[in-house]
Amino acid sequence: MDRAADLVRLHDDGGCRLWRGHDVVTLQCRAEQGEKAAQLALGVAYETGVGVAQDHRRAAQLYRQAATPVSGIVYVYSPAVGRAPAQVMPVHAGPEHPGLREAMLRLARLYELGLGVRRNPAKAAAWRARAAR
Repeated sequence: MDRAADLVRLHDDGGCRLWRGHDVVTLQCRAEQGEKAAQLALGVAYETGVGVAQDHRRAAQLYRQAATPVSGIVYVYSPAVGRAPAQVMPVHAGPEHPGLREAMLRLARLYELGLGVRRNPAKAAAWRARAAR
């Protein structure tokens, strides 16, 4: 079962598709680079134990990353050089992303059931409400 993503359905622009041919190492690398779809796919793998040892805590971490909005702006520090002062500059690092609805719903379910996180019906409801927006 090296290909965990073969079984993972992902929400993608209003439709569902299968990620085929991505092994766990590839998903891990892409997830660490901030790719929301990979974070979701890897979270599902950890939640279900497909291709990796089941780990609800890790699944919750990945779902939270995939569900969290990204502004598309990062800040880069430039030290002082000569007479030029040090400064922090905003840099466009890619498109804004609102977070994946499916990840929000899966995280809500983990909070509802207390899997990998402390059971918290209020947080579950908050994530569901966020997904409904």
